[in-house]
Amino acid sequence: MKNITPLISKIITLAVFFLFANSTIAASKEITDSKNCDMSTFFKRTNTSYIIKYSHNISGKAITIPEGCKIIFKGGRITNGTIHLKNTSLEGTVKLTGCLLKGKLKNNYLRAAWICHKDGKKDDAKLINAAIDVCQHIIFDKGTYSLSSTYKAPGNDRTIVEATKDNHIGINQSNVTLEGEKGAILLTKEEGKGIICIYSKPNDIKNSIKNITVKNITFQTKKKNTIFHEQAHCIKVVGVNGLVISGCTINNFYGDAICLGHFGDTPQTGERARNMNVIIKNNLIDGKDHNNRNGISIINGQDVKIENNVIRRTSAKNMPGAIDIEPNNSAYTINNIYITNNHITECNGGVGAIAIVANAKGGPAHNVFISGNHIEKSRRGFFFQVKSNNTTSNIQVENNYVDKNTDPYIFDGEGTSHSWIFRGNTFQKKTRNKIGGKINISDLKK
Repeated sequence: MKNITPLISKIITLAVFFLFANSTIAASKEITDSKNCDMSTFFKRTNTSYIIKYSHNISGKAITIPEGCKIIFKGGRITNGTIHLKNTSLEGTVKLTGCLLKGKLKNNYLRAAWICHKDGKKDDAKLINAAIDVCQHIIFDKGTYSLSSTYKAPGNDRTIVEATKDNHIGINQSNVTLEGEKGAILLTKEEGKGIICIYSKPNDIKNSIKNITVKNITFQTKKKNTIFHEQAHCIKVVGVNGLVISGCTINNFYGDAICLGHFGDTPQTGERARNMNVIIKNNLIDGKDHNNRNGISIINGQDVKIENNVIRRTSAKNMPGAIDIEPNNSAYTINNIYITNNHITECNGGVGAIAIVANAKGGPAHNVFISGNHIEKSRRGFFFQVKSNNTTSNIQVENNYVDKNTDPYIFDGEGTSHSWIFRGNTFQKKTRNKIGGKINISDLKK
């Protein structure tokens, strides 16, 4: 009798072990689909691996994948439908061309080639927008992703709808990375449309979306050279805390290549969003025909670094220039802006290749550092405008180079300001313009 209890215990332990083992085996069992399989009924079990060996055009139907499954592509494909993922893993040579993905992908990244046509013809914008909600790291393989459909912001907030309309891709959540491999092109053929809008909710600066990265992507607009759309920005940013745009090529845009923008705030509405901790570096910005607004606009920004970019052939004659700091009124923030080591050439802007416009509406500009930039073959190197008292301070312009084909600078306005440094710059062309102009700068160092 004494040995019965230990024996029973061992039997129970073994039974539990085999039950667990069998359930694990069942959960990981691979199922190969047949050539004539009905995809709407094929995925039944949770935590199961399914092998796709054949092609399945689901023709607009919706498929729901049970929780925790793995789909392994071995020569087959699923195309042209909606697939609801539930912590699903995708493996093998994934082919889901034309499929709108919803839910949650377990993979740490999603390759745009898995779902997009990337043929430069069929619309990929809807597929990309859906993918961003499913997996926040999108890798764009070599190919041309044609964008024709426009993004519709979620919810009914008129401020957001107005700010994001006429863009193809929208990002309204934190920790999103859009990364291109060599030869990845986002192309819009649509007149007056922007490519990406990155935005937060208005009136909630403390909870702005964070940590957005856009890198190594070519942005291309096919436009009629005689048509001008000032507000159609290639990358528009409204209220982001933590943004890196690097290694990108932006070609032939309408408005700005990159706009650190706003929700149309006024002194009455107050500041509803702010762009903070932004790095724009190592990009090539080419306006091609000068029929655009600016290369980079900073209308609202705090702690912004613009460095080592090449900016060429930008700006219509009635537009500002290559890099334009222009707070429209006192509702905006311009503070801690660093513009360093950029190469600007052939800027036709009527203001200046690099400009600070603190205009009569009281737009502020504080702690702006402009150094080591090379400007050539442009209408003017620098433009500074101050028309409201005490709206600007600590502006440092040092060690920049402006070639003999470019007028060096103009200081415009009559407002008061203080703490300016304007020295160490090389101007190959002589000018009669006075450093400081009519601006009353109390302690200008030159």
